[in-house]
Amino acid sequence: MLDWMRHRQLHGPPPHGVGDGVDPAELEGHLHGARSRILDAFELALQAREPQLGLMDHAARVAMVAGRIAASMGIGDGDRYILNTAAQLHEMGMLSLPADLIERRGTLSPQELQWVRGQARVSADIARAAYHPRIALLIENQYRDHTELRRDGLAERDLVLAGIFRVADVFATVTWPRPYQAAMSPPTRSHLLQSGAGTRFDPLAVHAALSAL
Repeated sequence: MLDWMRHRQLHGPPPHGVGDGVDPAELEGHLHGARSRILDAFELALQAREPQLGLMDHAARVAMVAGRIAASMGIGDGDRYILNTAAQLHEMGMLSLPADLIERRGTLSPQELQWVRGQARVSADIARAAYHPRIALLIENQYRDHTELRRDGLAERDLVLAGIFRVADVFATVTWPRPYQAAMSPPTRSHLLQSGAGTRFDPLAVHAALSAL
């Protein structure tokens, strides 16, 4: 399925004359609907495999937090759509991990944590093939520090969105417990974000999160 979606991304809509007389715009509409159904199937597969982990609940919380931060920062509707879609897709790659790893209770070792974080590449591939490169960009950089992204020369607009996305993901992760990580108290959470503002996290996104949430 991913190969098919990559083909669609690389080659675009079918050219005129393809489809035995079917209108290209109509055919493109059918393909868009099929693409949405494929992504729905990914989400259902993820929920069915790991319902006890609440992976899709986490995605919804990240989307909610990112939306609140973005609204507080005056981010436009188009970029808020990109944030929301990235949040909904950012853990699709969990399907690529061994079940015993993501079901494990308690703290993961550094190597195991790297394996879990490696799922971002798979999630980004899905987003890049099915949606838009800017959505994939947020997902594949979700664990990288603000200073790293700035040093890499990320476009300012995408740097702002990446900062919001990173803060939203961390905020949701430490606010609602996950099997391998306990929830933090509000003061501890605030200290985590404030101490990393300007280095690990975008300081404007941190300020917006602590003000709006």
